Amino acid sequence: MRSTINVKTLRYEMRRIIERVKRGEHFTVLYRSRPAFRIVPLHDASRRERIGAARAEKAREQFFEWTERGFSLTDYTIFVVMKELGLRRVLTTERHFLQAGFEVVPREALRRRDRLLSERMK
Repeated sequence: MRSTINVKTLRYEMRRIIERVKRGEHFTVLYRSRPAFRIVPLHDASRRERIGAARAEKAREQFFEWTERGFSLTDYTIFVVMKELGLRRVLTTERHFLQAGFEVVPREALRRRDRLLSERMK
């Protein structure tokens, strides 16, 4: 079950909400009437995905079709799984995800990393 609560409710009913999350319930928390974050059971937040033959083949085809991009087979495998799951945002400092059309969070981390790399090259 998915529920929406505000920050005040979360603050005052934390213990009860934790118990509900342990039982599998999901919460979207509103801050100033806008969705701010989600609370999901740990097993949902860290689930593993099997690659399987179909996904591996799709990644392999993309790898050989787009070799000039310089992405690894692992990159393409991740891209295939993310697209199938409808994931658009990724927390990373790898520029490959941005080049592949995903939204990189936080973008500032990429800028900072690029600046540090360029400073080291001098």
